[in-house]
Amino acid sequence: LDIATSKMFTTAKVAAQVQIGDYRVDFLFYHTGPLTLPPIYLAVECDGHDYHERTKEQAARDRKRDRDLLAMGVKVMRFTGAQIWADAGGCASAVMDYVEQQDHEAYTREMERIERDHGSFEDYMSFLKRRLAEKAEAAKSAGSWPEEVPA
Repeated sequence: LDIATSKMFTTAKVAAQVQIGDYRVDFLFYHTGPLTLPPIYLAVECDGHDYHERTKEQAARDRKRDRDLLAMGVKVMRFTGAQIWADAGGCASAVMDYVEQQDHEAYTREMERIERDHGSFEDYMSFLKRRLAEKAEAAKSAGSWPEEVPA
């Protein structure tokens, strides 16, 4: 497994021990895709037996935590210490596969929206160019456009 050359990991950011609301997650993957796609947030939790699912109460707290994070737009993937120890590469692949699948699905939805709203991608690009020209002209008319743009 070559994580460094994965398409997803060239644009993803990863941070350890990130505070999200009332919770601290082991790792947070943040990935922005092309066009106007929404970012993908994925919390990866590395669960040791001592702290997770040792009792029914701890398991219930973890499930509530996962639901709360999901309500904030953060999907949670959990791996046990035994899974990580036995197949760390497989765990990393599962994370990459998930983010790449989400990226592909979001891209497909965005392209469908563009085709529905504009007819084709080329028509969409023409629309964006027209909008940009209109905004630039409005800024020039309002005097908020610089005389010369620095190089």
